Amino acid sequence: MINNITVNSIHINTHKINYKYTITGEWKKYFSCENFYVEYSDIVKYVDYSIAIIPLLGTILPLAWICNASIKIKKIDLDFFNSIPKIKENYSKMFPQIYFGGNLEVEAVKSNKFSQNKKMACFFSGGVDAFHTLISNINSITDLITIRGADIENKDSHGWKGIMNQTLYISKKFNKKSHFIKSNFRSFINEDATCAFVRPLTGDNWWHGFHHGLGVISLAAPLSLNWKKIFFASSYTKKYGGELSCASHPTIDNFIKFNSCKIIHYNFNISRQKKIEQIIKFFKKDTYKPFLRVCWQTDSGKNCCNCEKCYRTTLALMIENQNPADYGFPQCDIEYLKNLYNKLKILNQISSNIFIKPYYKEMSDIIKKKFRKNNVPNYLSWLYNLD
Repeated sequence: MINNITVNSIHINTHKINYKYTITGEWKKYFSCENFYVEYSDIVKYVDYSIAIIPLLGTILPLAWICNASIKIKKIDLDFFNSIPKIKENYSKMFPQIYFGGNLEVEAVKSNKFSQNKKMACFFSGGVDAFHTLISNINSITDLITIRGADIENKDSHGWKGIMNQTLYISKKFNKKSHFIKSNFRSFINEDATCAFVRPLTGDNWWHGFHHGLGVISLAAPLSLNWKKIFFASSYTKKYGGELSCASHPTIDNFIKFNSCKIIHYNFNISRQKKIEQIIKFFKKDTYKPFLRVCWQTDSGKNCCNCEKCYRTTLALMIENQNPADYGFPQCDIEYLKNLYNKLKILNQISSNIFIKPYYKEMSDIIKKKFRKNNVPNYLSWLYNLD
């Protein structure tokens, strides 16, 4: 049976968009049994079908391409429709070992041009990349977009409440408007099955390699009426990790456009360590120190202080002579610092995961510039000698 998804209808309520569709073919195993939805803190009941379809397309397009599947819809925004060929082309360049086929069948294309688009927004998770994007554009960004259903599960109400409160605090502090989006766009995909498909071919998993950039960004389309730009923070730089496959990359994000609104993959030339250095400098004279929410292992909305990404961020803060506890890592005492290398070694993260190697390479390079070998602090000496 041919792989196919037909979107039968879209139900747009005051704050929520529900989708009705029929999926046929072998690729059906790559979907969960959940019905796709997106819920907004803003009113979206007046959003046109051509825009409302984009959140679903952002999740299923990459899967349709690698499964050579057809997508049938009634209407689509002209800007997004024109973006698709280049996005698809750049995915295929990133993964030349995979054939990108499939097709999009559309009954009508609508031009949504809005002259009032003047404001700028950014996706704001509360992490290093997001904070840096905000402070770098503090006078031009007017709106913050925070997603539930990506790194914070929809069932984690307690953790989500903490994240919302933090975002609202930052919004008030810097006079920005907060927008909250909840979706099952991640759990809608059967990640075990998709990872089993793509990992042997690419060495990457589904979320990191194919889904999260286009998937997250597309959720904002129904809110984009008043925005001319949306910033999406970079994870890598051209020097440190720019050659790696990643679903969020300048060659993909910068070609996404909808509703007269352009996406900016922000600061591909600024490394993670440099971002942390600039965040510290920005808040130097402020009694407030930002809570850097980097952890995706915990279900509390806080940092577990016991995973690779927490370790990575505490190391980066220590290199800048900061107390990690001031930035959301309360467990970082002397014993924690002493055992940090052993913990990382036990996890075997640095040597086995090519996608985190660039961050440690950069930290090692910086330590070699900052310290002479005999002056390196004990808790950083292993990083100085890192091969």
